Amino acid sequence: MPGFSRRHLGSTAAAVAVALSSTALFTAPASAVTGDATPNGPGAIVKLSNTNGACSGVLIATQWVLTSSTCFPNTTPYTAPTAATTATLGRNDLTTGTDGHAVAVTALITQQGRPIALARLATPVTDVTIAPLATTPPNPGDQIYIAGYGRTATAWVPDQPHYATVTAGTPDTTTFPISTTTGPTTCKGDAGGPAWRTTTTGQPELLALHHTSWQGGCLGETDTRTSATETRIDDLHTTLTQQTTSPLLARYLDLGGATSFLGAPTGTEYTIADGSAQDYQNGALYTSPATGIHSVQGPILSKYQEFHGPTGLGFPTTDQNTTPDGIGHYNHFNRPDGASIYWTPTTGAHEIQGTIRDKWASLGWETGPGYPTTDETTTTDGTGKYNDFTNNTSIYWTPATSVHPIYGTIRDTWISLGRETSQLGYPTTDEYDNPGGRRMDFQHGTITWNATTNTTQVSYS
Repeated sequence: MPGFSRRHLGSTAAAVAVALSSTALFTAPASAVTGDATPNGPGAIVKLSNTNGACSGVLIATQWVLTSSTCFPNTTPYTAPTAATTATLGRNDLTTGTDGHAVAVTALITQQGRPIALARLATPVTDVTIAPLATTPPNPGDQIYIAGYGRTATAWVPDQPHYATVTAGTPDTTTFPISTTTGPTTCKGDAGGPAWRTTTTGQPELLALHHTSWQGGCLGETDTRTSATETRIDDLHTTLTQQTTSPLLARYLDLGGATSFLGAPTGTEYTIADGSAQDYQNGALYTSPATGIHSVQGPILSKYQEFHGPTGLGFPTTDQNTTPDGIGHYNHFNRPDGASIYWTPTTGAHEIQGTIRDKWASLGWETGPGYPTTDETTTTDGTGKYNDFTNNTSIYWTPATSVHPIYGTIRDTWISLGRETSQLGYPTTDEYDNPGGRRMDFQHGTITWNATTNTTQVSYS
């Protein structure tokens, strides 16, 4: 390709040559670099196949394969591959074997600034050893190991993964070179395959993925240069670990990722209160140990953030739900005294909490007093709190009078007198039956309603 000193490995079927590996994870036996396949099984090495061809990869978590993003052209991050893709792993022979797993890839997450991607499997694979991630690059001259399902020196489409021992060069910020004098390093189809080292305790550590190669020694190639370039992943250890263990990301992908009602992510996952959150184009996901994961969207999310989110109202205990009458939406939150936000097209989004919310619930939520038309508001004299509702109703609370609803004609009269600033003061009872109508008591008097005349009488005490 013009402008490149090495050629991309692409996604056609091919493999690297076999050499030495002392790791049980990748299970390469002692062998000459001849292109022979290992008889001991592929371990964490994965073959990814779709109509575009095939690539290699490596299992780094039970439901996640790390591979090359070049294997998935035209795929939008956080969506399924544009071409249906199968990951095969834990299988000794791709042609005749029935062991191991063949699992669909359901979503891809590309890594910014690197030609690599996380591929999420439809179901977890729990009986294949995953590859631990390194946290430091190799030193120049280190012996490391590489593997893949790509072309070899003698086979176009191998049925088993192949391995090689190579020498690492000096790393730069995102890559390092590898070389060998005995045969191919990486060939077509090895893109996304693993490069690893063994620690002083004999444990494997995943260092990098295959990216570009001169492909000298690969079947059908005429170039004699056998060096290649690996893409580092050691400095992505924290990011990859967070992504493969994040319950928020898993829930988001289960909802459909970027094609879901949430849209694409904005920013990164962040810690808040005793949980965490992730923002998206059209909403957010929140999680805490006490509440699990729930979505908040649109005007309700804006109101929630106005009240300082989890630090103000607690974490959501429901997803955004539709009210039983089909008119509005709501979320409940785990504030210690309880909180909710309700929205309708005519009322907007409003917050209701604590004792007032409890009273509203006891009266039938939106089917009784109606939807809140105000947030919980402090009264003019600073003594109490109240919410107004659509069905000509208010609920008032003070420490001295407790919580009481006031509605209808009695409410209209009280409002005309100045609400709590009037001579009557705050309500001290709910509305109750009175001969010929209804009555409500206040701190300094009563309002009585006559059912026959539909009039009220105010008495002061």
